[in-house]
Amino acid sequence: MPYQSATNLVVLTGRLTRDPELRSTKGDHVVATIGLAIRSAARSEDDSQSADFFDVTVWNGLAETCAQHLSKGRLVSISGRLEPQRWTAADGSKRRAVAIVANSVEFLDRPQRDTDSTEQQPEEAPVAA
Repeated sequence: MPYQSATNLVVLTGRLTRDPELRSTKGDHVVATIGLAIRSAARSEDDSQSADFFDVTVWNGLAETCAQHLSKGRLVSISGRLEPQRWTAADGSKRRAVAIVANSVEFLDRPQRDTDSTEQQPEEAPVAA
């Protein structure tokens, strides 16, 4: 009897490659797609660091929260599952893919604000009279 695993867990930490893409389904569900770049442990031939790119699907309230608060470049950690998908293409060929579906998304940095700068701000700002 082959080993049957009851665990299907994916944990990814990386930066968003684009703003979340929010849309609605016919059944009134909300879904967002998040593009995620994750630094690869392997280095390329020219000794530069490479990255792996993944699309992550987020559903309903979590999708709305991600669309509202996340943007390109933000650092996130995603916990979820792999979901196998099968379909028949227009030419009749059988296709397969594996989707990443998020159960939780943790925001690991704060959003950049227009007022943020790289210069050190004084502890107390003078008050105008």
